Amino acid sequence: MIKFGRANIMKTLIIRKEQMAIFEAVALADFENRIINHVLKHFQDDCASIKEVELREIIQQRIEQAKGCGLESERDICTFINLIFAFGADFHKLPWARQVLEDKWIDTPSARMRQLSAKAQNQLTDNTT
Repeated sequence: MIKFGRANIMKTLIIRKEQMAIFEAVALADFENRIINHVLKHFQDDCASIKEVELREIIQQRIEQAKGCGLESERDICTFINLIFAFGADFHKLPWARQVLEDKWIDTPSARMRQLSAKAQNQLTDNTT
């Protein structure tokens, strides 16, 4: 509400589709940048020989891959990308991962990623002992 002297005027902000598309593109680019910084920090060896332009393309592909698995939140997508860097690009085809991804009883994407993270941790623990 905008106040002008004694009069109150209500203004409704209208965002056109074109404007929303620009906001979404900026938000996606920001997310990509944060993911790139994250993988550069946590997967240094894997990223050492990859140019930033190539890494951005990889991250963009992996974001789309995560969305294709029904993931929507940044946290879930980031977890998915972590698992890709830890287990390989086709980790979602591994029996233990596929079991979780195809489980109809897991009702939300976030619950699915928590289960997948737990299974991944078990895989890492089992392989190091």
